[in-house]
Amino acid sequence: TSGLRAVLRRSHPVASSSQLELGDLTFSPMRGVVSVDEKELTLTVSESRLLEALMRQPGEPLDKQELAQLALGRKLTLYDRSLDMHVSNLRKKIGPHSDGRPRIVALRSRGYYYAL
Repeated sequence: TSGLRAVLRRSHPVASSSQLELGDLTFSPMRGVVSVDEKELTLTVSESRLLEALMRQPGEPLDKQELAQLALGRKLTLYDRSLDMHVSNLRKKIGPHSDGRPRIVALRSRGYYYAL
C-alpha cells in the first residue's frame, strides 16, 4: 500500500480530506471503505488500490498493465485474467450509477476507466 500511495502522490496530489468523492460514491483509501448512497462496504486491498487509481483519474482510461502494477503489484502475463476478476468483484460491490450506467467501464484490450 505504501508503494501505491507513493506512485499516486507523485502523479496526483492527495486530497486533504483523504477521501475521494465522485457523485454518490465516497471512498476512504486509508480505511479501504467505500460508501455508496451512505451504505458502507469494505473492499479488499486489491479492490481498494484499483478503485483509488480509477477515481483519481475519472474519465481517463488506465492501461491494464498499469492498473495491474498499481493494484496487484505485478505485471499481467499473456492469459492472466486476475485484474479482470478484481474489476468484476469491485463492480458487483459498488454497483452502477443511480441511472444504471456502469461506474467502471472496460475498453476492449486497453483497460478501464471510472465513468462520471
